[in-house]
Amino acid sequence: MGQYGQGVITTVIPTYRRPRMLARAIESVLAQTERQIQVCVYDNASGDETAATVEAIARRDPRVRYYRHDRNIGLTANFMFGAARIDTPFFSFLSDDDWLLPGFYEAALRALEAHDEASFAATRVADADERGRLLGIRGENWAPGLHQPHDAFPRVLRAGHLEWTGILFRRRALELVDLTQTGIDILFDVDFVLRLVGIAPFVSVPMIGAVFVHRPGLGSERLAATWPALQRMAANVENDQRIPADLRAYSREELPRQIAIRTYVIGLNAARRGQVEETAFAADILEREYGRTGEARRLRRLSAIVQGVPGARRVLEGVSAVRRYRRRGWWRRPMTVDDLAQTVTVAALLSAVRSLAPTRGGEIPALALTAYAHPQDRERALAAGFHDYIAKPFEPPALVAAIAKLARTRRPSRRVAAPRPGGIIMLVDDDPGTREYSCAVLKDCGYRVLA
Repeated sequence: MGQYGQGVITTVIPTYRRPRMLARAIESVLAQTERQIQVCVYDNASGDETAATVEAIARRDPRVRYYRHDRNIGLTANFMFGAARIDTPFFSFLSDDDWLLPGFYEAALRALEAHDEASFAATRVADADERGRLLGIRGENWAPGLHQPHDAFPRVLRAGHLEWTGILFRRRALELVDLTQTGIDILFDVDFVLRLVGIAPFVSVPMIGAVFVHRPGLGSERLAATWPALQRMAANVENDQRIPADLRAYSREELPRQIAIRTYVIGLNAARRGQVEETAFAADILEREYGRTGEARRLRRLSAIVQGVPGARRVLEGVSAVRRYRRRGWWRRPMTVDDLAQTVTVAALLSAVRSLAPTRGGEIPALALTAYAHPQDRERALAAGFHDYIAKPFEPPALVAAIAKLARTRRPSRRVAAPRPGGIIMLVDDDPGTREYSCAVLKDCGYRVLA
């Protein structure tokens, strides 16, 4: 990566009165395996311990730079202020309450080096709530590799935007779309990425690169702010002549439909929370602008139920949470961001093992033992380099049978010895109880266990 000189990547972190979360965000950047970075923190006149927090980190690591505004210039202006000062070939934006996962920059940079025509590299992004519970993984359905505008633009419109927290941009992206001229106070990130996708190719990287934290009450969840922004975004797409005419024509049909869907979702969430005015506003927009009288009627009816039935709000929020987690396949308990971090760590460990020569253990059989039984979890485990997969809870015979199967069938090289009674098995598990139980089972079968 030394071909770019001293500075390769700029991380722009605007912040306002979140010193503890800001420290986590900064440390997640400094922990990247790609070392040629600079972290630029733009403080919106917090007036708290933010300055001391950043300066303490900067004394330890000179790659951190700090700028404090004399007054609060607003979230959008602060982002634009940082964007205007990017002076490296690559950059990314990171909100102060989000963070990056190890290896993000290295993998994204490698993908961009392989595809010079790509304006950015997009990784998958984990969505989490304020309590650290994982809500989903964005970008799972994008195949690895290069995506051209005629394929990607309609898909982004239909399936939802690419979250820029997990994107590494080339600096020329700012020449393709002037971020400072979107005319939008919120959702400027959505507008920026959408138009880039319509103008130039991007490359998808099959890894989770970042964590995005959802916080109730954000501007993007309030129609008074969201509705004008979505209308302006539609106009920006329509007026951008660099986007092919057929894609702009598709946008004229599809974007209003997606805006209507988003309006309905915001209205549903508002109704569940008992926000009467917000629900009524959403219903009026759906009825007046899109002729969706049925959806408008359902919002008004739900709002009336929440207002008139004691306990209805709590029940509806609980049902919504259960449905969300069951859609992800997490039946036993919600997956947390800590679980995700463990998954990334284990995957990195296995990746390092697989990089070794066969004579040094690079082809050693590996078995995934996990509490997550969704088909996508199995696919991830196998893609990471595991040979087989067992979901918890498990019975001892199942574990022993799986190990015996690997011992019989996984012999890719004659120079590699398969596990056998008396041999050594390495067990990686973040649950102390399961680790102790699994060790006991394996030891009882004659194996030596490194846990």
